[in-house]
Amino acid sequence: MKALFFLPFFRPKYEISQFVERRNTSIMRVYEFVHRYIYATILMILLRPYFRAYRGFENIPRRKGNTIFIANHDSLLDSFLLLPYLVLRTRKIVYILGDRNTWKSNPFYAFISRITSNGSILMDRDDPEDVSKGLHDCIRKLREGGFVLIFPEGTRGIPDNIAEFKKGIYVIAFRSKATIVPVYLTNVSLLSYKGKRFPSCFKALFKLSINVGSEIGYAEYSPYRKKPDEFCEYLRERVSKLRYGDTR
Repeated sequence: MKALFFLPFFRPKYEISQFVERRNTSIMRVYEFVHRYIYATILMILLRPYFRAYRGFENIPRRKGNTIFIANHDSLLDSFLLLPYLVLRTRKIVYILGDRNTWKSNPFYAFISRITSNGSILMDRDDPEDVSKGLHDCIRKLREGGFVLIFPEGTRGIPDNIAEFKKGIYVIAFRSKATIVPVYLTNVSLLSYKGKRFPSCFKALFKLSINVGSEIGYAEYSPYRKKPDEFCEYLRERVSKLRYGDTR
């Protein structure tokens, strides 16, 4: 049983939750409890000095499932900063769709990601077959009532300048018919950015904020079914407007 508390630090690949689930469903429930409350609570307490504002948290669904969180992507620490709050609010495991090679490129960030990513769906974005499998796994999790965190830009971009969204979010959304919740992390570049090996822990104190927008239901975005470019731009605009705290 004690191994459950240390498993996220040493399990190197894929979804730890699947590793546990294959062994015993009761152990899986204990594992989920550990991640859902204990790890998330500890991380939230540790991260509290970095945040000056939380807006729109009432827009995070509780236990609803079949929900995609989409967020801007400035740093490898984005998932580390977001997950504790999403897990505690949803009271469920929140899966992350990410690039396997990026997470392995920096040992420090890989270690942090391993702690937070209790449900990672990793893929090699340079391998079309692996990308297809990753998208399929993501859709399956959503259809099963899961929560998934996605960074639709596909890679870390220029701070405060959201890049064009990749078509993967279009495929995932329309095949799963999931509810979409936009999220914006502000000033993360003060902590870390693309190319920086280690975070600037003191520079970002009381500078970050999380803004969560109102949910986008399938009925609202269904008119974009045959318009992938317009759909991606629509979602990008919904995330962009959160930069200034407009969470409506």
